[in-house]
Amino acid sequence: MPVWLGRPSEEVSLRESRILLTDFGVAFKPSEECRTSYPIPLMLTPPEKQFLPDKPVSFPSDIWSLACTIWSIIAPGDLFAAYWENLLIYDYTEVLGKLPTEWWERWHGRTEWFDENGNIKDEDEPPKTLADRLEEYIQKPRERVGMETMGYEEKEAFLCLLWSMLKYLPSERISADEVLESEWMRRWAIPELDRAGTEGDSDTDNSGLDIERRP
Repeated sequence: MPVWLGRPSEEVSLRESRILLTDFGVAFKPSEECRTSYPIPLMLTPPEKQFLPDKPVSFPSDIWSLACTIWSIIAPGDLFAAYWENLLIYDYTEVLGKLPTEWWERWHGRTEWFDENGNIKDEDEPPKTLADRLEEYIQKPRERVGMETMGYEEKEAFLCLLWSMLKYLPSERISADEVLESEWMRRWAIPELDRAGTEGDSDTDNSGLDIERRP
């Protein structure tokens, strides 16, 4: 959970961090237990929770939420920064395009913002696609404070990873193993974690993290 630590996050090293992992007692194994609902912040909610509420949730739902979490780590905010369901679905459509036909027809709020082809009615507010948001909320803020921005290859790999995780249909999303094997993870995320973990004392593990786990 993001907190203000008294100084900019880039000045806080991993070795100074103490991370608490907890599931608040609600984690479960879909392979062993069938559930159709689970508590989750709205901005991390996958679309099937809105449109397939009676379908048992499984690992692809976590992949969607993981993509949103990765974004919020890299960017100074949430990818889908909505606090009520209709606006959340608007954000889905603005970023990822028109919903699958069955979902689109069931979404009564669509006529407020979109025509039947999925185009935004207000011409003064063109849609902010995933690539647009990367430039607006990651690249430009970094430039303003003199931080290193993503190069072309990293941007393309990052967008490719998120696109593959943020598929509307759960069956089309990549697996957790494929996330770890993605180009962005292999070439940028994991090497950066290893680099940060080796700063300081060399006799500790390469994660550099003090992690406490609680049920």
